[in-house]
Amino acid sequence: MVARIGLLALVLLVGCRKETIDKPDAPPMADVLEALASPTGTFDAATVAAVRTGVEDAANGLLGAGATDRIVSAIEDAVREAQSSGKSTTKAGTITPRDFAGDGFGRVTRICDGWGPEPAPDDAANGHLSLTFTFDTTHLDPIVWGNAERCLYAIGGKRLRLDRGTAPDDLRLYVGEHTTVDQLATTPLVLALDVTATLDDKPIASKLAVRFVYKTADVEVLVPVTDGSVVVTVSGSDVKRVRAKNGTFDCDLTTRVCKGGPAGDVSL
Repeated sequence: MVARIGLLALVLLVGCRKETIDKPDAPPMADVLEALASPTGTFDAATVAAVRTGVEDAANGLLGAGATDRIVSAIEDAVREAQSSGKSTTKAGTITPRDFAGDGFGRVTRICDGWGPEPAPDDAANGHLSLTFTFDTTHLDPIVWGNAERCLYAIGGKRLRLDRGTAPDDLRLYVGEHTTVDQLATTPLVLALDVTATLDDKPIASKLAVRFVYKTADVEVLVPVTDGSVVVTVSGSDVKRVRAKNGTFDCDLTTRVCKGGPAGDVSL
């Protein structure tokens, strides 16, 4: 079922040539981006158990529950809503920012679908995502961020609940430089989550950092190991590749042996 998330509130502020808007500062994501680009951990016989556990936690948790695509869908809907109907009154008059004229930012609250057979715009029952994004002319700024508040989704017959975690902003999405909302569906995105989550009322691993293209099978998952972190390309629960500081390992899905690193093969 395609996610349809109700709009509860929209605040959109837009600057023009004679007036500037103080945009809120996005939370940092440099640590996650650097860890995905240059893994610091080792992949070998000593760390393979940690890699297996990290992949299983993701597959049985937020990633397997489809939280990543649902969150991107919510952000996409929120930005489109702001583009098409958000208005701001400035000294120059009323602006409809269909093309994001000038600099500005939006704060939106999106009601989550709920656990029923059809999405219901009921914040008290289904919770919401609070999202903030900033923009410059026709493009989004690199980071969209926010929080989950009692956010309920029914995915694959299971009940997912997302709630606030320990971080001030428990949802951070890196969309890249000079990205438009139309490009979100095809652009590699980096999503970092630090929420509290349950699946069918059971707690699941709820801290996740991934790089992925919306609605595609392969996802890069940042997995902590004893000396840092490695980047594991997964499809479902299958490990296809591991990037580590000691090399890149391509994994055979049948033999479950990962080859290519200078230190030798690693069996999953």
